[in-house]
Amino acid sequence: MPREQSLKLLISEIEKIYPLSKSMSNALEEHVQERTIPRRATLLYEGGSQNSLWFIIRGFAREYQNSGVDWSESTNWFWQALDFVFHEAYFSEARSDVSIDFYTDALILEIDFLGLLKIPAIENEAAEFRNALIVRFESDRRNYLHDLANLPKMDHVRKFYYAHKYLFNFVRHRDLASFLRIKDKSIYRYLKKL
Repeated sequence: MPREQSLKLLISEIEKIYPLSKSMSNALEEHVQERTIPRRATLLYEGGSQNSLWFIIRGFAREYQNSGVDWSESTNWFWQALDFVFHEAYFSEARSDVSIDFYTDALILEIDFLGLLKIPAIENEAAEFRNALIVRFESDRRNYLHDLANLPKMDHVRKFYYAHKYLFNFVRHRDLASFLRIKDKSIYRYLKKL
């Protein structure tokens, strides 16, 4: 996909969250790089630093962390095309307590967002967009946790399945089971009932 089209997608998605001024839009274009990610690549490891805000043009990613007890992986989140990818502490420039990898070949835009926050002419606008993005991130996570805590397991699995059917075609079922907080082998029982 040509860079111009990727930038249009990015700006279109940002404007769904926060209206951009022309100066912010221009600065954004100067602080974005396109990057191709190979299948199964890990972009961020636990304890690492995320240097850019990522925006997926094509591909699927997941967030996971390892248990401190037995080093088993726990999948916390999935992202798809047109999603902004960042860990919870990215904007505070803290080290990550999660890892982020890609299931498929991907095309992403790397946004030097922390650099945008340092441009005097747009720093307030960039900060307001950052805050809107954080609110969206926290709302999505809160909704997931609410469903996890309040819906019967079958209803939770069904809701996620119908909202994200395509994930079930290539995501490892153990990762889906981990995300849905059910036992690995139980996922097949739930899927048969859909």
